[in-house]
Amino acid sequence: MRLGNSSKTILFGNIDLINYCKNIGVNFNILKKCNVEKMGNTYVFVLSKDNIEQSNLIIPLDIDMDSQPDIVLTMEVEPEGSIKLNTTDKTVRLLNI
Repeated sequence: MRLGNSSKTILFGNIDLINYCKNIGVNFNILKKCNVEKMGNTYVFVLSKDNIEQSNLIIPLDIDMDSQPDIVLTMEVEPEGSIKLNTTDKTVRLLNI
């Protein structure tokens, strides 16, 4: 389920998320552009690609996988209430460079 703007506002105010992002050098302004999907106790941060290649086919299945947003960060809420954050190979898109 995709989070709405009000739920994202609450999520991005989480101090553990803010501290984690500061520690690894994540640009919080870019992170806020992510769509956030909630799957059970896991939040998945996805960032759309900048320059999606255009297909010449009627049904653009030739670029379907290439046009999917990148999973840039995951956050799992543990049963006791703690948070476990994980980077992916696409997290580099969020870093202050």
